[in-house]
Amino acid sequence: MEYLGSSVDHAQDHDLAERYRQAAQQAVEGALARADGARPEPVTVQAVGGAPAEALLATARNAGMIVIGSRGAGGFARLLMGSVSSQITHHVHCPVVVIPAQDRG
Repeated sequence: MEYLGSSVDHAQDHDLAERYRQAAQQAVEGALARADGARPEPVTVQAVGGAPAEALLATARNAGMIVIGSRGAGGFARLLMGSVSSQITHHVHCPVVVIPAQDRG
């Protein structure tokens, strides 16, 4: 991750990123435990900083597949902010699975 600011901010940002990474790791492990059939190996969970679409695209350069969630911001909000999932699906060079917010449990 790239950090700007004092060493105190750096430590706090690192701790927060690690907590998010651990929560994501637990969610992935739970999903894999519930999955039927073949399990992908390996599954990598990372916490990275920066603009979401840019960070995901950079990470996906060597990925076999990328799975992302969609918050479901639509219409005018999408025009103003842009859509990370839209950017990913249009620019990544590997298979992409987008899970809509209403389908996540």
